Amino acid sequence: MTAEATGFEKTSPTEIELNVNDRRTINFVLQLLGQRQEIKIEADSIQVNLQNPTAEGLISGTQVRELAIGTRNYSQLVALQPGISTGLDSDAPYVGVSGLNGGTNLLFFSVNGARPSQNNWTLDGADNVDRGSNLTLLTFPSVDSIAEFKVLRGNYNPEFGRGSGGQINVVTRSGTSAYHGSAFEFFRNDALAANNFFNNLKKLDRPPLRYNNFGFTIGGPLFIPHVYTKKTFFFFSC
Repeated sequence: MTAEATGFEKTSPTEIELNVNDRRTINFVLQLLGQRQEIKIEADSIQVNLQNPTAEGLISGTQVRELAIGTRNYSQLVALQPGISTGLDSDAPYVGVSGLNGGTNLLFFSVNGARPSQNNWTLDGADNVDRGSNLTLLTFPSVDSIAEFKVLRGNYNPEFGRGSGGQINVVTRSGTSAYHGSAFEFFRNDALAANNFFNNLKKLDRPPLRYNNFGFTIGGPLFIPHVYTKKTFFFFSC
């Protein structure tokens, strides 16, 4: 992005980061021609939304992958935002399972006192609410496949017309011009947990717990013979 005018030097701001659902105001400063040959503008680490009064909060991909989540379900992090109340149990057995009788029950999240059923969840711009029950999500992407997500709590634009509560907008990761990958094991075992007070009182052993969740991700440029694919990438998460 550049700006230029007759009698002034051209300027090109750099390091401007755009997150999901962002709208940024960039102020250009043009110097008189001859004073300097080049002007470099670097964006601040904290950028303020000057386009609208939306109350919003961003959860980055690093936070999704590295914060402690008992069931590896990103929706639990929604409760970190101000104005959101929840009765969600972090160890609930159904969290992370989709379907009418499972999945993250949308009745758990209330944004600014609104009915939880008034929240709207999207994944890469597509509706992610099970419209059969209107209570659960259709799909739960792996936390390793999420680039970031943003929670809009109020005063958002008319483009979000369905829900009058909160808007949870999730964006998945994309490949880059270089090949990258990762592997993980999500491990839980009773050998790492202490027994509770009442079991100790009755001289009972710790309840058995065995949880091993393996997976990997890989992404990079897509190679197709005789086809120009410099800007075509792939990303796979399992």
